[in-house]
Amino acid sequence: MNRVLVTGGSGYVGTHLIAALLRAGRSVRATVRSTAREADLRAAVRRGDADDTGLEIVAADLTADDGWAAAVAGCDEVHHVASPFPFVQPEDPDELIVPAREGTLRVLRAAREAGARRVVLTSSFAAIGYTPKPGAEFTEADWTDPDTPGLAPYPRSKAIAERAAWDLMERDGGDTELVVVNPTFILGPALTIDLGSSTQLIKAMLDGTMNVAPRQRFGVVDVRDVADLHIRAMARPEAAGKRFLAVSDGPALSFLEVAGILRRRLGPLAARVPTQEVPGNEPPRPVIHNDRARDELGWSPRPAETTIVQTAESLRDLVLGGRAGLLPRLEPRVLGALGEEVPERRLKMAERLLEWDGGHLRQEGKLLGLLPLRERGGRLHVGDTALLAVPSLCAFLQRLVVHEADAAERARQLGRLLVRGVKAVLERPLDLLRHASRSIGFRVSGGCRPVAVHAESPWRRFGFPCPATRELRFLPGLKAGVSTKEVR
Repeated sequence: MNRVLVTGGSGYVGTHLIAALLRAGRSVRATVRSTAREADLRAAVRRGDADDTGLEIVAADLTADDGWAAAVAGCDEVHHVASPFPFVQPEDPDELIVPAREGTLRVLRAAREAGARRVVLTSSFAAIGYTPKPGAEFTEADWTDPDTPGLAPYPRSKAIAERAAWDLMERDGGDTELVVVNPTFILGPALTIDLGSSTQLIKAMLDGTMNVAPRQRFGVVDVRDVADLHIRAMARPEAAGKRFLAVSDGPALSFLEVAGILRRRLGPLAARVPTQEVPGNEPPRPVIHNDRARDELGWSPRPAETTIVQTAESLRDLVLGGRAGLLPRLEPRVLGALGEEVPERRLKMAERLLEWDGGHLRQEGKLLGLLPLRERGGRLHVGDTALLAVPSLCAFLQRLVVHEADAAERARQLGRLLVRGVKAVLERPLDLLRHASRSIGFRVSGGCRPVAVHAESPWRRFGFPCPATRELRFLPGLKAGVSTKEVR
C-alpha cells in the first residue's frame, strides 16, 4: 500500500490525522515548512498513541513550488490540511487570500501530475455559512459569497481557495478526484503546545485573557472526528466530487454557553472563564447539517460537550499546568521525598511530556529561564522555599505539574513565590546552568555573563504583576538543548 501524504503535518488537525493514519497501519509522509520541526511532530504523534516509525517528514512550503513534486511522488492519496490562519486579520486581504488560493492550487497540481488517486482538502464552514441567509440553515449546497459586505479576510480566503480548487479539478484534474471537508469550530485534545486557533480561544477563556465572551454562535466539532472524516472521505468511492460538513450534533453554541459548560464540568479550573457577553444584538443561531457525512460515510461525531471538556483538560495538562519539558525524571521515590502522592495517571501524563525535546524547550524555557533566583549562604532561594540546587528546583516544578490541584491554583502558587522571592541575579549563571544540565539532561554550550533585564513575567497571563527586578534568562538551543546568550 502506497504512502499517504498529509500537508501541514505539524498543525492541530494534521497531527491528529497523521496519528490516526499510523494507528490504522498506513505509511505516512508529512510536509512541514521546515524540518527543524520534525522532532516536535514526532513527539506529538507519539502523544497521539501512534508509532512514528512509519512517518516520513519532508519540507515543503505553500508559498513556493520547491519540494512539492518530491512530496507527492509515490503517494496515491493526498490530505491537503495546510492553510494559513492569522491570529490577527491583515489589513490587506490579499496577504491571506493569495497564499491560501495559490498554496491549494500548488498542491492540487502536484497531486494531479503525480497521478494521485484522490485529494481530500480541508476547507472550512467559513466557505459555506458566512453569508447571511433567512433561517440561517446551512448544508453543503451553500457557499459564502466572497463579496459579502464586511466579510473578514479569513472566510473570504477559504471561500476563494475552495472555489479555485473545484474549478481547477473540474477543468484540468485529470483522473485525480477531489473531496472537501468543511469543519466548523474545531476543538479537542491538543497534541502539541503549538495550539490551533480555536483551542487558543479556549485557553484564553481558562486563563482569564478573555474576560468577556464574544457574541457569536458556532458549531463545534472534535479534531479527532475531523481526522476520522478525512479518512472516510478518502476511502469511500461515493465521496468523490462532494463536500462534507463536519459538525457535532445539537444546536450551535455561544462562547458564553461554552464557558458555562467549562464552569459546570471543571469547577476551579474554570474559575476565570467569562460570565458576560459583549453587549450587542443577539446574532442568529445557525443550524448546520451533518446528514451527508452521517448517511453516506457512516460518520458519527462526539457530543460537543465532551469535546469541550476534553479540550480544557488537555490544555490543563499540556499547556496551563504541564510545564514538564524542563523536568528530569519523574520517579515516585523522588516525589515521595517531597511528600507527594502521585496518581499513576498523572505520572503517565508527565512521562509522555518528557518526550519534549529542545524544540519545545525554546518555548518552555521561559518558565525556568525567567525564574528569579537568589543566592544566599550557598543555597538558591525562590521566595521562602530554600532550594539546595537546581535539581531541587526541578523537583519543585515537578510538584506543580503532577499535583492534583487545578492549573490555576498551581499558577497562583508559583506566582506568589516568584513575586516574593526575587531580588538579584546569580553571579555565575553559566556554572549554574552547567550544573542544571546534569539533572535536566540537556547539554549547555556557549558563554554567558550576568545579564540584568526587565522581562515580562510569563505569569502575567494568570493575573500576577511582573516583578520589577533583575532576572536571569536563558535561551535553549535549536538541537542539543540549552545555549546561553546575553539578552539585551
